[in-house]
Amino acid sequence: MHPLLQRQLKRFGIDEGALPAAGDPWAQLLERISRSYLEADQDRYLLERSLAISSQEMQELYERLDGEKRSLEALSAETGHALLNTSSDMALLLDVEGRILDINNVGTQLLRLSAHASGVPHTRDLVGASLFDLMSPEVAGVARDRHAEVVSSGRAIRFEELVDDRWLDSSIYPVMDSAGSVVRVVALTRDITDRKTSEEELRKQAFHDTLTGLPNRALFLDRLEQALASLGRSGLAVAVLFMDVDRFKTVNDRFGHPVGDELLIAIGRRLLSSLRPGDTVARLGGDEFAVLVECASNPNHPLVVADRIADALAAPFELGNQVVHAAASIGVAIVTANNLEDVTPSGVVRDADIAMYRAKADPLARYVIFDKEMNARSLERLELKAALRAAVEAGQIGVHYQPAVEFKTGRVIGVEALARWHHPGRGPVAPSEFIPLAEEIGLIGAIGRHVVEQGCRQVLAWDAQFPAHARLTLGVNIAPSQLLSTGFVDEIDQILVATDFPAGRLRLEIAESVALLDIDLVSRELARLRALGVSLAIDDFGTSQTSLKDLPRLMADTLKIGRGFVAALDGDDAEASVVEALIALARNFDMEVTATGVETAQVLDRLLRLGCERGQGFYFAPAMSPEALGLLFATGDAVLSPGAALARRPELAFGAN
Repeated sequence: MHPLLQRQLKRFGIDEGALPAAGDPWAQLLERISRSYLEADQDRYLLERSLAISSQEMQELYERLDGEKRSLEALSAETGHALLNTSSDMALLLDVEGRILDINNVGTQLLRLSAHASGVPHTRDLVGASLFDLMSPEVAGVARDRHAEVVSSGRAIRFEELVDDRWLDSSIYPVMDSAGSVVRVVALTRDITDRKTSEEELRKQAFHDTLTGLPNRALFLDRLEQALASLGRSGLAVAVLFMDVDRFKTVNDRFGHPVGDELLIAIGRRLLSSLRPGDTVARLGGDEFAVLVECASNPNHPLVVADRIADALAAPFELGNQVVHAAASIGVAIVTANNLEDVTPSGVVRDADIAMYRAKADPLARYVIFDKEMNARSLERLELKAALRAAVEAGQIGVHYQPAVEFKTGRVIGVEALARWHHPGRGPVAPSEFIPLAEEIGLIGAIGRHVVEQGCRQVLAWDAQFPAHARLTLGVNIAPSQLLSTGFVDEIDQILVATDFPAGRLRLEIAESVALLDIDLVSRELARLRALGVSLAIDDFGTSQTSLKDLPRLMADTLKIGRGFVAALDGDDAEASVVEALIALARNFDMEVTATGVETAQVLDRLLRLGCERGQGFYFAPAMSPEALGLLFATGDAVLSPGAALARRPELAFGAN
């Protein structure tokens, strides 16, 4: 019987001996109760055991979960730090006081760039340190204010700043808790020094010439606009000097672009050395430069600058193994405080450009000052350029011929072929007007080829038609740019072959000034021409500054005395001495002498007495159309007495410009 049942029966005064006998229904009932108690004991034991086991497992589980939590937190911190270090930006996690909770390696490196923080420890040793204590005092003050702004406002900020010669792009973000309070601050900083440097370089390229480093047109116009805006307050005048390098295309083509580039760089340096610190020199493009001069006290200062520039460019340029002579045509436009109406920066530059072309047309002018009348001439010039281009393309450039004679006999010994242009609207255009235009727009080569080829064909035609005038020589002027252009000698050779013209009867006349270019290159080209059998003449000798030592290198057969010296013989004994010296010089170099511009009997007489025996000029015959000269030959005039041609046939003067 279950002990608990025994104690209950005993409490009621029932002894175990008084219990019913087995088999009695009450005995069976007590047996069942006893078994129920036993089963209850067993269930309670199992329950208690189960509770004990569950409690232990729960404790173990709790302890395991707690360990895992701490492991996860540590892993999270390590993972977060590792993620920070994958960033190329400086990354900082700060508390609201500015203490460092975490920082990546880039951040440590940036902090070490600061002179104040040169002793910054390892990344992990920075945790807990105040960020502001690691900065210079000036930087720390600004950083502290920005940190405080983010903490107080709860809003992110972004800014760029220059810190210890480094450009930094920074963003500061607040980290909120569930209540909306700022509990952390994240700062991200990127070093953008390289980007800023690139931006500055791009800005410089946008406003500076890449070759010379000088300001370009955009920056020049901007500074000119500022100068004009302040003109009434700060100065008497503003001036623009516009310069174009003479014969630059020839130098560039013959010596190559590297030498041409070196020349432009050297010219830029000389211009800078000629100016005050406040003046601006710019390269506008190609071989064009401009100078901005502000005149605070002396209204003539721009002209002083123009003279100074001309002097600076007069000296030869030594470029590697080459010695190059360069000069510039200078146009000056001056704006004063009382003529500012309708003035624009581009308009002032345009006016200076117009004046520059006037200077280019006058070889004796160092510079030309713009006046309003030039505007009309400039428009006419533009129209003339277009018309000239159309005329060349349409084959409308004519060729006239001026006879050259022996003075003593009057016998025609040759002709000089000269380009002529009859404009459909304005009539004949003087060669002194359209030849410079042709050089400027690159048509001189085409015109020169046309004159040589037409001249060869025409002289051969006269040979066949007028035997009395057979063996005439043909003279053709050659511009320096033609002589030094690529393929010129080959073109002459091709024309001689195509026309079957004897090379010995072709005389190419070059300006004396060609010696001021690269004399070595000039000599090589002239030697190639001589190898073809062509003869050479120096035209207008005495009008340039050629060194006598270079004269033999020009390999000329003939020296042509310039018309300026010849015309002065009409009464100037000093000029006669010059001409006599030139004739003696030519004879010393075994050259023939020819005079140009013979227009009076007195000039002819003096030339004969000085020893000059041949020449050309209006006194004998002007330049004529081939038809007019053919009419003269048709009359049997193999001899031109002074003035005879025009006296007998006045119509021969047609087109004689």
